Amino acid sequence: MPYRILLRRDLSANWNYNDPVLMLGEPGFETDTGRLKIGDGQSQWSALGYVEGVTGPQGAQGAQGSQGPQGPSYGAFSTSNGSTGASGFASAPPSDAGKTAAGWISITIGGTGYYVPAWI
Repeated sequence: MPYRILLRRDLSANWNYNDPVLMLGEPGFETDTGRLKIGDGQSQWSALGYVEGVTGPQGAQGAQGSQGPQGPSYGAFSTSNGSTGASGFASAPPSDAGKTAAGWISITIGGTGYYVPAWI
């Protein structure tokens, strides 16, 4: 006479709601997801991991995508060594503020040069 072995089985929602402790080696099968857990005799259902197959090798990396468009240009930017010019913010850094010429940047916009503090 043939024997029939049935695993403990239920829907995933019922397993999670009841959260039973499976005996050591006892399988529990989720009929709606087709996934399986094996009991350890101590942990509740929610603490057990699913039986998983081995992870296959990583696939090859895909081709690199195309480069995006270049952003807009807003004039030439250059650092300045503090060349001497007429007094005032638009032409040379003020010497009375205690700032060195190295703390200023020269910016050219539309052909006109400006000095701005480097800390802005």
